[in-house]
Amino acid sequence: MNTVLICLIVCSVYSIIIYGVLNSKINKKIDNKSFMKDVRNEINSLITQINETSDRNVLLIENRLERLNDLLAVSDINIANLKSINKAKEVESVTPEISEDKVVAKAPIEIEEVIIDNIEKQSVIDDKSLTRRERILLLHKQGISPTIIASQTKATIGEVELIISLSRG
Repeated sequence: MNTVLICLIVCSVYSIIIYGVLNSKINKKIDNKSFMKDVRNEINSLITQINETSDRNVLLIENRLERLNDLLAVSDINIANLKSINKAKEVESVTPEISEDKVVAKAPIEIEEVIIDNIEKQSVIDDKSLTRRERILLLHKQGISPTIIASQTKATIGEVELIISLSRG
């Protein structure tokens, strides 16, 4: 009976040790799962924050692009206005009887019409004394565009541009 009791005690101690070892391993596995779950949750929250930040940055960049496009549009308008003012000054040098206020206030189409009218007045005088080539070069030196020169001299735009380019050398 003594041996049986000793065997029972040894088996009990042995089972307690095995229980403790298995229990700690199970707890570690459970802790690893919960740790991994916490890590996944943290990673998901970081990904969400990064996505929100990138969306905000994209919106900021799009807003800046819109502002830049608006500035470009305003610049294009200003360039067009400056070109029309420049044309108006050229027209004024061709036709001194037109006041600067009237020319600047007119639209580019109206300016071209004034140029065409003045060229027609001058071309009546110049038709007899100048050749077509000389008229084209004279009008070009006055700053008239090749399309207007072509319409006034009854030449094609290509001919006008060719004569102008040949005169440059």
